[in-house]
Amino acid sequence: NMATIAFWPFRNWSSTNFFKKNDLFISSCQNDSRTTNAVFSSPRVVVIPFYLVNPVEKYLNKTAGPITEFVYVGRISPQKNLHNLILAYAILKNKNSATLPKLSIFGKEDDLGSPNMSLKQTGYQSYLDNLVAKLDLGKDVNFKGHVDRETINDFLSVNTCLSISPSLHSDENFGMAILQSLVFGNHCLISDWGGHSDFKKYFSERTTLMKVTNSNWGPALSAETIAESIEESVSSTSQHSDIQLSPHYLIASHFGTVCEFLKLPYNNENLKFSQMAENIYTQKNRIFSENPMQIFSDYCDPLFHKITAYYIGSCASKAEFSSISEYKTVPWVELNDAFYRIKDPHKGDYSRKVTSDKSALKELFDGGYLINETRVYLRGKNC
Repeated sequence: NMATIAFWPFRNWSSTNFFKKNDLFISSCQNDSRTTNAVFSSPRVVVIPFYLVNPVEKYLNKTAGPITEFVYVGRISPQKNLHNLILAYAILKNKNSATLPKLSIFGKEDDLGSPNMSLKQTGYQSYLDNLVAKLDLGKDVNFKGHVDRETINDFLSVNTCLSISPSLHSDENFGMAILQSLVFGNHCLISDWGGHSDFKKYFSERTTLMKVTNSNWGPALSAETIAESIEESVSSTSQHSDIQLSPHYLIASHFGTVCEFLKLPYNNENLKFSQMAENIYTQKNRIFSENPMQIFSDYCDPLFHKITAYYIGSCASKAEFSSISEYKTVPWVELNDAFYRIKDPHKGDYSRKVTSDKSALKELFDGGYLINETRVYLRGKNC
Protein backbone atom coordinates (compact mmCIF):
# COMPACT_ATOMS: atom_id res chain seq x y z
CA ASN A 1 0.00 0.00 0.00
CA MET A 2 2.99 2.34 -0.41
CA ALA A 3 2.71 2.96 -4.14
CA THR A 4 -0.31 5.30 -4.00
CA ILE A 5 1.47 7.51 -1.44
CA ALA A 6 4.76 7.53 -3.39
CA PHE A 7 6.63 5.67 -0.63
CA TRP A 8 7.03 8.91 1.33
CA PRO A 9 7.22 7.22 4.80
CA PHE A 10 10.46 5.45 3.79
CA ARG A 11 12.02 8.77 2.85
CA ASN A 12 10.65 10.51 5.91
CA TRP A 13 11.88 8.03 8.52
CA SER A 14 14.93 6.53 6.80
CA SER A 15 16.63 8.39 3.97
CA THR A 16 16.12 9.54 0.39
CA ASN A 17 18.60 6.87 -0.74
CA PHE A 18 16.94 4.02 1.12
CA PHE A 19 16.09 2.03 -2.04
CA LYS A 20 18.66 0.46 -4.38
CA LYS A 21 18.44 -0.68 -7.99
CA ASN A 22 18.73 -4.33 -6.96
CA ASP A 23 15.68 -4.10 -4.68
CA LEU A 24 12.69 -6.24 -5.64
CA PHE A 25 9.24 -4.76 -5.11
CA ILE A 26 6.46 -7.32 -4.69
CA SER A 27 3.04 -5.89 -5.55
CA SER A 28 -0.28 -7.62 -5.08
CA CYS A 29 -1.87 -6.37 -8.33
CA GLN A 30 -1.05 -4.91 -11.72
CA ASN A 31 -2.37 -1.42 -10.97
CA ASP A 32 -0.16 -1.29 -7.88
CA SER A 33 2.75 -2.38 -10.06
CA ARG A 34 1.95 0.34 -12.62
CA THR A 35 1.91 2.91 -9.85
CA THR A 36 5.24 1.67 -8.45
CA ASN A 37 6.75 2.03 -11.92
CA ALA A 38 5.47 5.61 -12.00
CA VAL A 39 6.98 6.39 -8.59
CA PHE A 40 10.50 5.12 -9.39
CA SER A 41 12.80 5.15 -12.39
CA SER A 42 12.95 1.54 -13.71
CA PRO A 43 12.32 -0.45 -10.51
CA ARG A 44 12.20 -4.25 -10.39
CA VAL A 45 8.58 -5.18 -9.73
CA VAL A 46 6.83 -8.54 -9.63
CA VAL A 47 3.12 -9.15 -9.02
CA ILE A 48 2.29 -11.84 -6.48
CA PRO A 49 -1.33 -11.75 -5.24
CA PHE A 50 -2.56 -12.76 -1.87
CA TYR A 51 -3.18 -16.49 -1.98
CA LEU A 52 -5.66 -19.02 -0.72
CA VAL A 53 -4.82 -21.54 1.96
CA ASN A 54 -6.65 -24.83 1.28
CA PRO A 55 -9.08 -23.31 -1.24
CA VAL A 56 -12.47 -25.01 -1.36
CA GLU A 57 -12.53 -25.45 -5.12
CA LYS A 58 -15.55 -27.75 -5.05
CA TYR A 59 -17.76 -24.65 -4.79
CA LEU A 60 -16.34 -23.01 -7.90
CA ASN A 61 -18.82 -24.71 -10.18
CA LYS A 62 -21.89 -24.93 -7.98
CA THR A 63 -25.26 -25.12 -9.72
CA ALA A 64 -26.02 -21.96 -11.64
CA GLY A 65 -29.23 -20.06 -11.13
CA PRO A 66 -30.70 -16.58 -10.83
CA ILE A 67 -29.09 -14.22 -8.33
CA THR A 68 -30.79 -14.53 -4.94
CA GLU A 69 -28.64 -12.14 -2.87
CA PHE A 70 -26.68 -8.94 -3.33
CA VAL A 71 -23.82 -8.78 -0.84
CA TYR A 72 -21.00 -6.50 0.21
CA VAL A 73 -18.23 -7.75 2.53
CA GLY A 74 -15.68 -5.31 3.90
CA ARG A 75 -15.12 -2.31 6.11
CA ILE A 76 -17.85 0.31 6.50
CA SER A 77 -15.84 3.27 5.29
CA PRO A 78 -16.62 6.33 3.10
CA GLN A 79 -13.76 5.32 0.78
CA LYS A 80 -15.65 2.08 0.05
CA ASN A 81 -18.34 4.19 -1.69
CA LEU A 82 -21.29 2.43 -0.03
CA HIS A 83 -23.54 5.51 -0.18
CA ASN A 84 -23.49 5.26 -3.99
CA LEU A 85 -24.20 1.52 -3.77
CA ILE A 86 -27.27 2.17 -1.62
CA LEU A 87 -28.46 4.94 -3.95
CA ALA A 88 -27.97 2.59 -6.92
CA TYR A 89 -30.11 0.00 -5.14
CA ALA A 90 -32.84 2.63 -4.66
CA ILE A 91 -32.76 3.43 -8.38
CA LEU A 92 -33.29 -0.24 -9.22
CA LYS A 93 -35.87 -0.74 -6.48
CA ASN A 94 -38.06 1.94 -7.99
CA LYS A 95 -37.90 0.14 -11.34
CA ASN A 96 -38.00 -3.52 -10.28
CA SER A 97 -39.41 -3.62 -6.76
CA ALA A 98 -40.91 -7.09 -7.09
CA THR A 99 -37.85 -8.93 -8.39
CA LEU A 100 -34.86 -7.24 -6.79
CA PRO A 101 -32.83 -9.38 -4.33
CA LYS A 102 -32.09 -7.88 -0.94
CA LEU A 103 -28.72 -6.25 -0.22
CA SER A 104 -26.75 -7.61 2.75
CA ILE A 105 -23.79 -5.59 4.02
CA PHE A 106 -21.22 -7.36 6.21
CA GLY A 107 -18.62 -5.30 8.04
CA LYS A 108 -17.75 -2.88 10.80
CA GLU A 109 -17.31 0.89 10.68
CA ASP A 110 -13.63 1.86 10.74
CA ASP A 111 -13.79 5.67 11.26
CA LEU A 112 -10.61 5.94 9.16
CA GLY A 113 -11.81 8.78 6.96
CA SER A 114 -9.26 9.96 4.39
CA PRO A 115 -5.99 10.51 6.28
CA ASN A 116 -4.08 11.32 3.09
CA MET A 117 -6.26 14.46 2.87
CA SER A 118 -6.60 14.95 6.64
CA LEU A 119 -10.34 14.32 6.35
CA LYS A 120 -11.65 12.99 9.65
CA GLN A 121 -14.91 11.20 8.94
CA THR A 122 -16.82 9.47 11.71
CA GLY A 123 -20.40 8.26 11.93
CA TYR A 124 -20.53 6.76 8.43
CA GLN A 125 -22.70 3.88 9.64
CA SER A 126 -25.24 6.37 10.99
CA TYR A 127 -25.08 8.28 7.70
CA LEU A 128 -25.86 5.08 5.78
CA ASP A 129 -28.67 4.18 8.19
CA ASN A 130 -30.25 7.58 7.60
CA LEU A 131 -29.80 7.26 3.83
CA VAL A 132 -31.52 3.86 3.86
CA ALA A 133 -34.42 5.37 5.81
CA LYS A 134 -34.64 8.40 3.50
CA LEU A 135 -34.79 6.13 0.45
CA ASP A 136 -37.35 3.85 2.14
CA LEU A 137 -35.12 0.77 1.92
CA GLY A 138 -35.45 -0.42 5.52
CA LYS A 139 -36.81 -3.82 4.46
CA ASP A 140 -34.33 -4.28 1.62
CA VAL A 141 -30.87 -3.27 2.90
CA ASN A 142 -29.59 -5.29 5.85
CA PHE A 143 -26.48 -4.36 7.83
CA LYS A 144 -25.08 -7.60 9.25
CA GLY A 145 -22.23 -6.02 11.22
CA HIS A 146 -18.89 -7.65 11.99
CA VAL A 147 -19.25 -11.43 12.03
CA ASP A 148 -16.79 -14.33 11.95
CA ARG A 149 -15.44 -15.59 8.64
CA GLU A 150 -17.34 -18.90 8.89
CA THR A 151 -20.67 -17.05 8.94
CA ILE A 152 -19.76 -15.13 5.79
CA ASN A 153 -18.50 -18.27 4.05
CA ASP A 154 -21.77 -20.05 4.84
CA PHE A 155 -23.70 -17.13 3.36
CA LEU A 156 -21.57 -17.14 0.20
CA SER A 157 -21.81 -20.90 -0.25
CA VAL A 158 -25.54 -21.51 0.28
CA ASN A 159 -26.77 -18.49 -1.71
CA THR A 160 -26.36 -17.49 -5.33
CA CYS A 161 -24.74 -14.12 -4.75
CA LEU A 162 -23.73 -11.09 -6.69
CA SER A 163 -20.89 -9.69 -4.58
CA ILE A 164 -20.64 -5.94 -5.13
CA SER A 165 -17.75 -3.65 -4.23
CA PRO A 166 -17.76 -0.10 -5.65
CA SER A 167 -14.66 0.73 -3.59
CA LEU A 168 -12.48 3.75 -4.33
CA HIS A 169 -10.21 3.17 -1.35
CA SER A 170 -6.83 4.83 -1.79
CA ASP A 171 -4.96 1.56 -1.35
CA GLU A 172 -7.43 -1.08 -2.52
CA ASN A 173 -4.54 -3.26 -3.62
CA PHE A 174 -6.25 -6.66 -3.73
CA GLY A 175 -9.71 -7.74 -2.52
CA MET A 176 -9.62 -10.91 -0.43
CA ALA A 177 -13.41 -10.79 0.14
CA ILE A 178 -13.91 -10.75 -3.64
CA LEU A 179 -11.60 -13.73 -4.16
CA GLN A 180 -13.39 -15.65 -1.41
CA SER A 181 -16.77 -14.99 -3.02
CA LEU A 182 -15.49 -16.11 -6.43
CA VAL A 183 -14.09 -19.34 -4.97
CA PHE A 184 -17.54 -20.03 -3.53
CA GLY A 185 -18.93 -19.94 -7.07
CA ASN A 186 -20.48 -16.48 -7.11
CA HIS A 187 -20.38 -13.57 -9.52
CA CYS A 188 -18.73 -10.27 -8.61
CA LEU A 189 -19.42 -6.70 -9.67
CA ILE A 190 -16.47 -4.53 -8.71
CA SER A 191 -14.87 -1.17 -9.41
CA ASP A 192 -12.16 -1.15 -12.08
CA TRP A 193 -9.73 0.12 -9.50
CA GLY A 194 -6.58 -1.09 -7.77
CA GLY A 195 -6.50 -4.81 -7.08
CA HIS A 196 -10.07 -5.32 -8.25
CA SER A 197 -9.13 -4.96 -11.92
CA ASP A 198 -7.08 -8.19 -12.01
CA PHE A 199 -10.03 -10.44 -11.17
CA LYS A 200 -11.48 -9.87 -14.65
CA LYS A 201 -8.41 -11.57 -16.15
CA TYR A 202 -8.54 -14.67 -13.95
CA PHE A 203 -12.33 -14.99 -13.48
CA SER A 204 -13.47 -13.45 -16.76
CA GLU A 205 -16.94 -15.06 -16.84
CA ARG A 206 -17.67 -14.39 -13.17
CA THR A 207 -16.43 -10.81 -12.91
CA THR A 208 -17.83 -7.52 -14.21
CA LEU A 209 -15.85 -4.31 -13.81
CA MET A 210 -17.44 -0.89 -13.30
CA LYS A 211 -15.77 2.07 -14.94
CA VAL A 212 -13.99 4.52 -12.62
CA THR A 213 -13.45 8.06 -13.93
CA ASN A 214 -10.83 10.56 -12.79
CA SER A 215 -13.02 13.59 -12.14
CA ASN A 216 -12.27 17.01 -10.69
CA TRP A 217 -12.75 15.31 -7.30
CA GLY A 218 -10.51 12.39 -8.09
CA PRO A 219 -11.71 8.83 -8.81
CA ALA A 220 -15.49 8.56 -9.13
CA LEU A 221 -17.97 5.71 -9.53
CA SER A 222 -21.53 6.97 -9.68
CA ALA A 223 -24.76 5.40 -8.49
CA GLU A 224 -26.02 5.50 -12.08
CA THR A 225 -23.10 3.39 -13.32
CA ILE A 226 -23.50 0.97 -10.40
CA ALA A 227 -27.25 0.61 -11.05
CA GLU A 228 -26.74 -0.05 -14.77
CA SER A 229 -24.02 -2.58 -14.01
CA ILE A 230 -26.16 -4.45 -11.45
CA GLU A 231 -29.01 -4.59 -13.94
CA GLU A 232 -26.77 -6.06 -16.63
CA SER A 233 -25.13 -8.52 -14.22
CA VAL A 234 -28.45 -9.89 -12.98
CA SER A 235 -29.67 -10.46 -16.53
CA SER A 236 -26.48 -12.22 -17.70
CA THR A 237 -25.32 -14.38 -14.78
CA SER A 238 -27.72 -17.32 -15.07
CA GLN A 239 -25.49 -19.24 -17.46
CA HIS A 240 -23.29 -21.94 -15.96
CA SER A 241 -19.60 -21.79 -16.73
CA ASP A 242 -17.07 -24.35 -15.47
CA ILE A 243 -13.87 -22.74 -14.25
CA GLN A 244 -10.76 -23.79 -12.41
CA LEU A 245 -8.80 -21.83 -9.84
CA SER A 246 -5.88 -20.16 -11.61
CA PRO A 247 -2.36 -21.02 -10.39
CA HIS A 248 -2.01 -17.25 -10.04
CA TYR A 249 -3.65 -17.58 -6.60
CA LEU A 250 -1.51 -20.48 -5.38
CA ILE A 251 1.69 -19.39 -3.63
CA ALA A 252 3.73 -22.34 -4.93
CA SER A 253 3.33 -20.95 -8.46
CA HIS A 254 5.45 -17.92 -7.57
CA PHE A 255 8.44 -19.51 -5.87
CA GLY A 256 10.29 -19.87 -9.17
CA THR A 257 9.63 -16.26 -10.14
CA VAL A 258 11.13 -14.92 -6.94
CA CYS A 259 14.12 -17.25 -7.17
CA GLU A 260 14.88 -16.02 -10.68
CA PHE A 261 14.85 -12.42 -9.49
CA LEU A 262 17.28 -13.30 -6.70
CA LYS A 263 19.76 -14.49 -9.32
CA LEU A 264 19.96 -11.09 -10.99
CA PRO A 265 23.29 -9.21 -10.76
CA TYR A 266 23.79 -7.19 -7.60
CA ASN A 267 23.44 -3.44 -8.08
CA ASN A 268 23.88 -1.16 -5.11
CA GLU A 269 23.24 2.07 -6.99
CA ASN A 270 20.54 4.31 -5.58
CA LEU A 271 17.08 3.88 -7.09
CA LYS A 272 15.81 7.26 -8.24
CA PHE A 273 12.34 8.59 -7.62
CA SER A 274 10.30 10.02 -10.49
CA GLN A 275 9.53 13.71 -10.73
CA MET A 276 5.94 13.01 -9.67
CA ALA A 277 7.15 11.29 -6.49
CA GLU A 278 9.57 14.16 -5.82
CA ASN A 279 6.71 16.65 -6.15
CA ILE A 280 4.52 14.69 -3.74
CA TYR A 281 7.30 14.46 -1.17
CA THR A 282 8.14 18.14 -1.54
CA GLN A 283 4.51 19.08 -0.97
CA LYS A 284 4.41 16.84 2.09
CA ASN A 285 7.42 18.59 3.63
CA ARG A 286 6.56 22.16 2.67
CA ILE A 287 2.83 22.26 3.34
CA PHE A 288 1.83 19.31 5.49
CA SER A 289 4.89 18.69 7.64
CA GLU A 290 2.92 19.19 10.87
CA ASN A 291 0.32 16.58 9.96
CA PRO A 292 1.77 13.05 10.27
CA MET A 293 -0.39 11.54 7.50
CA GLN A 294 -1.53 14.28 5.12
CA ILE A 295 0.17 14.56 1.72
CA PHE A 296 -2.63 15.98 -0.49
CA SER A 297 -4.68 19.14 0.04
CA ASP A 298 -7.99 17.41 -0.75
CA TYR A 299 -9.55 15.24 -3.43
CA CYS A 300 -9.10 18.05 -5.97
CA ASP A 301 -5.32 18.07 -5.56
CA PRO A 302 -3.68 17.70 -9.04
CA LEU A 303 -0.90 15.51 -7.57
CA PHE A 304 -3.51 13.13 -6.20
CA HIS A 305 -5.15 12.97 -9.63
CA LYS A 306 -1.80 12.30 -11.27
CA ILE A 307 -0.82 9.33 -9.12
CA THR A 308 -4.29 7.76 -8.97
CA ALA A 309 -4.47 7.78 -12.77
CA TYR A 310 -2.15 4.72 -12.59
CA TYR A 311 -4.53 2.97 -10.20
CA ILE A 312 -7.56 3.17 -12.48
CA GLY A 313 -8.31 0.29 -14.84
CA SER A 314 -9.29 0.56 -18.49
CA CYS A 315 -12.82 -0.80 -18.91
CA ALA A 316 -15.24 1.23 -21.02
CA SER A 317 -17.75 3.64 -19.54
CA LYS A 318 -21.50 3.15 -19.95
CA ALA A 319 -23.01 6.41 -18.73
CA GLU A 320 -22.21 9.48 -20.81
CA PHE A 321 -23.15 13.10 -20.21
CA SER A 322 -25.75 14.59 -22.55
CA SER A 323 -26.32 18.33 -22.74
CA ILE A 324 -30.00 17.79 -23.64
CA SER A 325 -30.84 15.39 -20.81
CA GLU A 326 -32.37 16.38 -17.50
CA TYR A 327 -30.52 15.44 -14.33
CA LYS A 328 -31.19 15.20 -10.65
CA THR A 329 -28.71 15.80 -7.90
CA VAL A 330 -27.78 12.92 -5.60
CA PRO A 331 -28.93 13.24 -1.94
CA TRP A 332 -25.58 14.69 -0.80
CA VAL A 333 -25.77 17.62 -3.26
CA GLU A 334 -28.13 20.59 -3.02
CA LEU A 335 -28.83 23.39 -5.47
CA ASN A 336 -29.28 26.78 -3.78
CA ASP A 337 -28.19 30.39 -4.23
CA ALA A 338 -26.92 29.60 -7.76
CA PHE A 339 -24.44 27.11 -6.32
CA TYR A 340 -24.28 23.35 -6.15
CA ARG A 341 -23.45 22.55 -2.51
CA ILE A 342 -21.68 19.21 -2.22
CA LYS A 343 -21.53 17.42 1.12
CA ASP A 344 -19.92 14.19 0.07
CA PRO A 345 -19.46 11.69 2.95
CA HIS A 346 -16.36 10.43 1.13
CA LYS A 347 -14.68 13.51 -0.34
CA GLY A 348 -15.82 16.35 1.88
CA ASP A 349 -17.62 19.66 1.26
CA TYR A 350 -17.33 21.67 -1.94
CA SER A 351 -19.38 24.12 -3.99
CA ARG A 352 -19.68 24.84 -7.71
CA LYS A 353 -21.36 27.84 -9.31
CA VAL A 354 -24.18 27.18 -11.78
CA THR A 355 -23.13 28.05 -15.35
CA SER A 356 -25.27 28.82 -18.38
CA ASP A 357 -23.18 26.60 -20.68
CA LYS A 358 -23.76 23.50 -18.52
CA SER A 359 -20.02 23.04 -17.95
CA ALA A 360 -20.72 22.76 -14.22
CA LEU A 361 -23.28 20.05 -14.94
CA LYS A 362 -20.73 18.09 -16.95
CA GLU A 363 -18.21 18.44 -14.13
CA LEU A 364 -20.75 17.26 -11.54
CA PHE A 365 -21.84 14.37 -13.74
CA ASP A 366 -18.25 13.18 -14.13
CA GLY A 367 -17.89 13.34 -10.34
CA GLY A 368 -20.97 11.15 -9.82
CA TYR A 369 -23.07 13.96 -8.36
CA LEU A 370 -25.79 14.02 -11.04
CA ILE A 371 -28.00 11.23 -12.31
CA ASN A 372 -29.78 11.10 -15.66
CA GLU A 373 -33.44 11.99 -15.23
CA THR A 374 -34.52 9.34 -17.75
CA ARG A 375 -33.17 6.57 -15.50
CA VAL A 376 -34.07 7.81 -12.04
CA TYR A 377 -37.32 8.12 -10.13
CA LEU A 378 -36.05 9.76 -6.94
CA ARG A 379 -37.08 12.98 -5.28
CA GLY A 380 -34.54 15.68 -6.06
CA LYS A 381 -34.02 19.02 -7.75
CA ASN A 382 -33.91 19.26 -11.52
CA CYS A 383 -30.74 20.75 -13.01
